[in-house]
Amino acid sequence: MSALAKLHEAGLTAVAIGNDLVRVKGPASVIAEWRSFIREHKPQLLAELRPVRAVVEYQFKAGGGGTVIDPRGNQSAIEDLHWRFGYRLDWPALLAMFEAREADAEREAVDLIRRLMRDANVSNETDE
Repeated sequence: MSALAKLHEAGLTAVAIGNDLVRVKGPASVIAEWRSFIREHKPQLLAELRPVRAVVEYQFKAGGGGTVIDPRGNQSAIEDLHWRFGYRLDWPALLAMFEAREADAEREAVDLIRRLMRDANVSNETDE
């Protein structure tokens, strides 16, 4: 069982703050019991809490597409797609893909895509 799963099982939640801090939330008495475990497993917890790389499949309006893999996450991948392809990208299709997902990182990506579409005056309708 991972260090993060053990904390969750104890009723605690953890988030990474930057590259070297772990913030643990939960009842103070439980945190006190787990303090040495948290210190011992800090590198493992940080590794488990780091954002997973983004794998984003995209399509062009004129057909075709591809996949971008970005170790910095969804927002970086989307900004890269915007910089490289701009209006040629099928933004509504990309938006629909992220809207179908439910994690917080995907919601941030949805907000970014909507902002880029609004700035470029792109409608949310797909050509079918």
